[in-house]
Amino acid sequence: MINEELINRVLAGEASASEAEEVSSWLATDEGQFFLASHMDQMLQLDQPDMDREERVPTYDMYEAIQKRIRKRSRALVFLHYAVAASLLFLFFVFIGERFDLFPPNPLSEENTYVSRGRQMTVMFADGSKAIINAGSHIAYPRRFGFSKRIVSLEGEAYFDVTKNPMRPFIIRIGDAEVRVFGTQFDVKAYPEEETITVGLESGKVSFCSGDRIDVALAPGEMLSFNKTSRKYSVEKLDAITTLSAWKTDTLVLDNTPMNEITRVLSRLFDVDFQVRDESCLRYSCTLITPSTDLTHILDQIALITPVRFEKKGNVITVLPD
Repeated sequence: MINEELINRVLAGEASASEAEEVSSWLATDEGQFFLASHMDQMLQLDQPDMDREERVPTYDMYEAIQKRIRKRSRALVFLHYAVAASLLFLFFVFIGERFDLFPPNPLSEENTYVSRGRQMTVMFADGSKAIINAGSHIAYPRRFGFSKRIVSLEGEAYFDVTKNPMRPFIIRIGDAEVRVFGTQFDVKAYPEEETITVGLESGKVSFCSGDRIDVALAPGEMLSFNKTSRKYSVEKLDAITTLSAWKTDTLVLDNTPMNEITRVLSRLFDVDFQVRDESCLRYSCTLITPSTDLTHILDQIALITPVRFEKKGNVITVLPD
């Protein structure tokens, strides 16, 4: 039976060669990798008991301390001429390495969260990071992150607050693109049915990557827009970057927003369906900031500033020219 006591004895050079070989083989299995990932997250939390501080993960000094400990223990293994010392040491360097991923995705250990229309949900990750998931979205993530990377997959929109750890980057996969995070607060919008992906950075540092040629770093206050068809992108500076994530505080922000996008947003937000009786209604745009908790109030506000009106019957809203 492999347990923590046996692993510690192997690292301390107090186990037999057969025990060291057994531990080395076990650490390469899914069970062994899950064990190490679990203990890594526990170690990070113990090292930073004050979760309200900005720096909630080990610094470079801790990284150096882990290296020294591994080197010290590796000398004990070499001294005892264990035949499996090299492979065991390799596994533990992977534990802190960025180049290899010892903890590959395992469907059995993956969480899939679907947020239906008309709802929001907050997800807490094992490393202390969190995400507020907007309506009509799907996020998938492992119960325990890997040693070298923290990877989640997103379809839809979410606001992320990521715990800093430069040795263990946080990666959000959105189709064939990804956002690489270095400890920050930002909004990602990537609904499958929409043509554009947007990333708005409030603080910290992120980079948007797609294929071999697109790798764009964002500064705080910047928003990236990426067209999935043309594969072209633009970056602009926003005076009020937090308006992109205003949805998480039940605020609807429309900034010269076309009517077809307004209906799409309201459909997700209130779980209703829109029917456009006259295509001319889609020519109009709207600028509005209003609480997003009352659909009737929102429709009344839009009708006041655009030449359209809305008729609601059950779960269906018809858009008509005024």
